[in-house]
Amino acid sequence: MSSKKVSDESAPAQEHQIGAITGLFFTMNLIVGAGLLGLPYAFRMSGWAISGIYTIFCCVLGYVWACQLIEVMSRCEALLQLEEQGLAVQRPSFKELLFGRNKTKLHDPLIGRDCQPDITHRRIDMCEMINVLFGKTWKKIYLSGMILDTILSLASYSIVFSSSLASNLEIGFLDTCDIYQSEGFFSDCRKTYWFFLAIFTGVSVYLTLIEMHEQKVIQNVITGASLFNILIVLTLSIASLATNTAIDSDDSIDPGSYKAADIYNIGISLPIILFASIYQTSLPSIIEFVGEKTTSIKKILTYALFASLFIYLSMGLIVPAAVSGVYGQYNISFRNYSAGYSQAERPWWTYVIAYIIVLSPAVGILSLFPLVAIPLAHNLITYIYGFEKPAGVRLGDYIIKLIVVLLPLLLAFVEYDLGSILSIAGAITIVLVSIAIPIMYIASREMIDVPSIYDFKYSPRLVSIFVVVVHIGVLIFKAYYAIFPEE
Repeated sequence: MSSKKVSDESAPAQEHQIGAITGLFFTMNLIVGAGLLGLPYAFRMSGWAISGIYTIFCCVLGYVWACQLIEVMSRCEALLQLEEQGLAVQRPSFKELLFGRNKTKLHDPLIGRDCQPDITHRRIDMCEMINVLFGKTWKKIYLSGMILDTILSLASYSIVFSSSLASNLEIGFLDTCDIYQSEGFFSDCRKTYWFFLAIFTGVSVYLTLIEMHEQKVIQNVITGASLFNILIVLTLSIASLATNTAIDSDDSIDPGSYKAADIYNIGISLPIILFASIYQTSLPSIIEFVGEKTTSIKKILTYALFASLFIYLSMGLIVPAAVSGVYGQYNISFRNYSAGYSQAERPWWTYVIAYIIVLSPAVGILSLFPLVAIPLAHNLITYIYGFEKPAGVRLGDYIIKLIVVLLPLLLAFVEYDLGSILSIAGAITIVLVSIAIPIMYIASREMIDVPSIYDFKYSPRLVSIFVVVVHIGVLIFKAYYAIFPEE
């Protein structure tokens, strides 16, 4: 293990700290920013009963992973302090991860030393936690996976933003078009797509170059706007069900078309729902600036759990019931919203509502981009420079952030096959979160077997091992059907 000793002088200033509410808004933006877009479609495909049960399971599991990661962070802080005092704790073997160490032969490494599991001002990124628990080789492997996963995820955000605006927002010299129906690399539609991608690039570069605490107002406003948009969608869907009229015409709704279960489409729906519950790798970069960590962190995670459960279940159960042909991105389904009128008789205000619903998620994705890009930049910065923060501006930090931003945008410039990108990113995310975090949790408890205020008491070793085995099976399942799609 290697780390640079960090002093109290590097603690965030009081004006740079964020409270529990702002921390919750940051976390909620991570949760509902992109994952919510495909959720109504997932419910429609596999049925409200199967999807509803699996959504509850995934939200709770996401909360467990977040709580486990917080505990791992606190124990890694103690391990780093021990190293700074000249004591290295032996890492567990594979056998010890599975069955545990012989507790009667263990000596508590914290006895007689002024350090305990805690979350301080020191930001311990995902890769540094891997380094502390498993060594430099696994740190490099994890960082490589994180780079690929983040670049693909950020590219998908860029594609969603640019393709959505290209198909829905008409600007004087640019006609609306569907990028997936266009042919030729230099087609007019591709140029429209690039125009919106250029706008996305400018805003994304700015938001990524500034730190998390400098985005408090932006993130709070955009998260509030996203929640308001969700409220509009739910209200319109409920009104459509109450009046038995379609969203985009004067036809009636067929309630029988929304099934309770459709097992043949589970393979499509379940990965979408699982993806919506994964946000944990960005937590270290948010928590760094949270004040009163001992009370605020638990509040943030708990409130985020209940808020995500309410939003996901409401959107998943209500919207597909009102919109029989819901699209892969639910907002597109409201493009022709008519409030029960025929398209020829649409009132003018329905156009306004339709534009708000269709364009609002694009703005949310714009604010989500830095919340995913900055954590990768932080991991790379810590990998290169260590924990010690510079007294002034460090040019290298800005160069790393620019690279993190521009690589996915370059990918989005030449490739817009969202399905392939998300398929690869989804598989990597399972490894980085669903498999890695439970293993890190077990390892950290083996190395520091003392209680702390950040302990998560509801995750026994066998449960964590079971979760790891299940998700390894999911990866094998995904790989098999990727290789033999027609069998």
